[in-house]
Amino acid sequence: MTAQAGLGQAVLLRFPYSQVSSCSTWGFAHFLTSWLVVPASRRSWDPDGEPTPASRRPSPFPAAGERAHWGDNPQQPRLGNHWLLGGSPPRAGRNRHASYPPARRLRKQYGPPPLPPSASRSKQSFNYNSQKAERLRELNSSRPFSHNYISQGTSRDRGSSIAQVRNRFCFRRGTGRAWRVVGFRSGRELVVLPVWVRGLCRLSSYTEKMGEEASDDKKPTTKFELERETELRFEVEASQSVQLELLAGMAEIFGTELTRNKKFTFDAGAKVAVFTWHGCSLQLSGRTEVAYVSKDTPMLLYLNTHTALEQMRRQAEKEEERGPRVMVVGPTDVGKSTVCRLLLNYAVRLGRRPTYVELDVGQGSVSIPGTMGALYIERPADVEEGFSIQAPLVYHFGSTTPGTNIKLYNKITSRLADVFNQRCEVNRRASVSGCVINTCGWVKGSGYQALVHAASAFEVDVVVVLDQERLYNELKRDLPHFVRTVLLPKSGGVVERSKDFRRECRDERIREYFYGFRGCFYPHAFNVKFSDVKIYKVGAPTIPDSCLPLGMSQEDNQLKLVPVTPGRDMVHHLLSVSTAEGTEENLSETSVAGFIVVTSVDLEHQVFTVLSPAPRPLPKNFLLIMDIRFMDLK
Repeated sequence: MTAQAGLGQAVLLRFPYSQVSSCSTWGFAHFLTSWLVVPASRRSWDPDGEPTPASRRPSPFPAAGERAHWGDNPQQPRLGNHWLLGGSPPRAGRNRHASYPPARRLRKQYGPPPLPPSASRSKQSFNYNSQKAERLRELNSSRPFSHNYISQGTSRDRGSSIAQVRNRFCFRRGTGRAWRVVGFRSGRELVVLPVWVRGLCRLSSYTEKMGEEASDDKKPTTKFELERETELRFEVEASQSVQLELLAGMAEIFGTELTRNKKFTFDAGAKVAVFTWHGCSLQLSGRTEVAYVSKDTPMLLYLNTHTALEQMRRQAEKEEERGPRVMVVGPTDVGKSTVCRLLLNYAVRLGRRPTYVELDVGQGSVSIPGTMGALYIERPADVEEGFSIQAPLVYHFGSTTPGTNIKLYNKITSRLADVFNQRCEVNRRASVSGCVINTCGWVKGSGYQALVHAASAFEVDVVVVLDQERLYNELKRDLPHFVRTVLLPKSGGVVERSKDFRRECRDERIREYFYGFRGCFYPHAFNVKFSDVKIYKVGAPTIPDSCLPLGMSQEDNQLKLVPVTPGRDMVHHLLSVSTAEGTEENLSETSVAGFIVVTSVDLEHQVFTVLSPAPRPLPKNFLLIMDIRFMDLK
């Protein structure tokens, strides 16, 4: 006869506790899974094919002298030597696939297995809130398997309260099912009862996850001892992450001071420079593309620039004037955004409240790419996330290059300058702190004229030119004499970014807007009727001058609002939700409330589905379409 156990049945196992006391629960579960998938033809309890006598069957109730007989059983699996428990593989022969009678037979002959006192309580004593809080603590733990030891019950051998109940929960995302292994230790033996064994089929993915965690513990670790005024530069490999920890001393990343003995995680593609003024000890965990210590750094020049700006702020406080307004310019990939972040962090650490103005439409550090905006800085930037974006002022541009509509670009620049001047009139602290303006890397032709226009609109006092002496001389020639133009070198850690890398950074920035930093949020998807919204595009397509009406120039078309009819070509396009109340307002000069992306268009029902960071309905019904597309592939 053959003893079979279905996947939906509970199976009672019993083995010496001394052999498994040091192993983990996932080892038990993996053993149970490997046993349950053994074919029925190989599950014979007796080698002769006969049912096992009652005297040799394992009892669910441990009895005196039974352990010795159980140890002599030729069918006992050598769990203590199993590789999952840290030993050698099991020996070959008939002990390879030992099986056990199903719980149905054991319950019929011996009754149900004993339960701990906590499981036999009445329903009236069940506290839902305490159980829910305990469950949340388990789910929030760093490991997939949380430990919960409850010391209850009485041991048969010792007569003391040492029986322990071990619970293991394992949930799969998107399902409400779980499996649990409950173990009762009585004397020197441990009885493991898997409840709802059907859930064991889902164990493989979590075993892989735990394997990944084990591999994370084996990540290469490197310690660096930095001397004074040196910096550690490293780049993270693709599909990798690196953890940085400050062990001793003081260090900073782009002006943000590091906390000692705290691990900071940097994702794939990150390029980081850790600078120390007095020396420090750092530790890197993970695979980096490159990591080295450099003594050639322009940080001293950047600090001198900050000191000069702080002196101008103090003078403005005494004379009740406005503080310095700084514009950072230079070609692409020279570290303009890094210098802006550095100057802002140093100013905030001294109690200032500067304003960060973002004119680089291809990067979108204040909002998403294709926009221009300003942000009031109240605290230093986070090492991992950057500046806290609570209430930014954002305007729609619609493209990642200013050359697509240079007149709209200059108009939004003037609008930002007007709003900043209005804020300085009502906020003395913001006026004294001034602003730091980040510009795009287009420094020739119309791009150079846009830089001059921005300097004139914001009435800048200082222009910082990075790593291009030609641009420095041109600006010094064309700007007024009272504007101080400074030439600074770029950092040696700045690397040139490819077009593909820039595209990936833009997609990641848009994804972060909808899903939060590292996917901590979940956006909303809902349908919007064609009749509920009005979609426009800023700028009409270019046409030959011979086709233009008399007296109209080509530039006037760049600011024209063109209605857009919803269609299938609108899929994956980003839409800006304007704060305008009506068409009588200039939509191109009105700030936006947020962004949505079109995921599908249903022409039959006259609706389109959008991905939104907030639930329905939309705050306004005026939408501005972008040339930028976003496909949610992750």
